[in-house]
Amino acid sequence: MSDSDQSASRRSRSHHSGDSSVATESQSDIRSGRKEATHWKLEEETTLLRYLYDNRSGTDGTTLPKRIYTGASAHLAEVFKKQKGGAKTYSACKTKFSSLKKAYLTTQALKVSGSSSGFTWTQEGGATIDKDTASTWAGYVKSNPNAKQFKNKGFKHFEIFNLLMANMQAKGIHIRWRKNRASSVASATSMPPPSMIMSY
Repeated sequence: MSDSDQSASRRSRSHHSGDSSVATESQSDIRSGRKEATHWKLEEETTLLRYLYDNRSGTDGTTLPKRIYTGASAHLAEVFKKQKGGAKTYSACKTKFSSLKKAYLTTQALKVSGSSSGFTWTQEGGATIDKDTASTWAGYVKSNPNAKQFKNKGFKHFEIFNLLMANMQAKGIHIRWRKNRASSVASATSMPPPSMIMSY
């Protein structure tokens, strides 16, 4: 076999070797349209929530327009130059916020029902389940599977979600008051004093 034939043979073998598997898989991913999974660190989640909170003006704090998530994506890319996993796009930011909001609402339910169910919620220890409350917890998780992650672990973003949800609740009060005002046939003397009227 000539030198040129041997060289061609080596190139052919290397194309099918383990050294080229990464490139081959990458090309396959591109052809199939698959995207790399997004990985979120705690500090990245915190930065996302802080951005959403700081730019919540004109919203209820939890239902946000695309422009805010797009801004959050750009902000994360600027703050975290080297991110693990797929890009934190508008869609990724929106999905992450929805997931965190679901976790927050789960912890809220735990705080309310914990005392009557036999366990106590704490920020650091979650539901603080031990051998005495294990059976009660098993029954609770069966009906509330999302709570499983908080068996002995708290929710890191509780405080900022309290602020975001407080804004939503306040706006909800304002909307209900306006609806009642529109449908009311009471006299002007029955209207609430100006100090009670919320403005946004």
